[in-house]
Amino acid sequence: MLNKKIKQLQVLVTQAVTKARQAAELLIDILDTDKKTLQEIHDLSGISSIFLYQLEKVGRKQVIGELLFSECEAAGALMHLPYSEQVRLFNGSIEVLKVNAACGEDVMTVKVQDMTEEQVRQVFNKSRIRGLKAQRTYIEGKRRILRTTTPGDEQVPGYEIQRKKLVVHGTVTFTKKELLEITKQL
Repeated sequence: MLNKKIKQLQVLVTQAVTKARQAAELLIDILDTDKKTLQEIHDLSGISSIFLYQLEKVGRKQVIGELLFSECEAAGALMHLPYSEQVRLFNGSIEVLKVNAACGEDVMTVKVQDMTEEQVRQVFNKSRIRGLKAQRTYIEGKRRILRTTTPGDEQVPGYEIQRKKLVVHGTVTFTKKELLEITKQL
């Protein structure tokens, strides 16, 4: 019984994505042919303005329809990429650089749908994909982010790793995630 309901749910969600594309095409027709604005359409239909904005992006092939319903961490980053890259990556994989102090560097191939929030930040910039060299630069820059200000306004590192020991300078706070990352480097 549950399997039947799950199957039906899958069908309905697939239909919803298809219907959203059809709605997007109709919205573009109303905007372009009938010369109505998004605000006028909102006022006449009661449909959320934010949803109409997203539908227009889908209709103009600026955003793939699946991203409207996606909860994957990379969805927001994908929306800023060119349409062809969204299509290629939505169900695809991407190279992610992993730097480990003990083992050096490793390149992982990760499905975009499975990326963590931190991997998304590392791989995607506002409107582009970082290559492996740019990812290395991002990682090195992130290590230098923890800084504290001295009375003379000199910027000094908040911490450093010396001979497999964590040395903390000044008043520094760490999140749980940062501590886990630091321990990986030791």
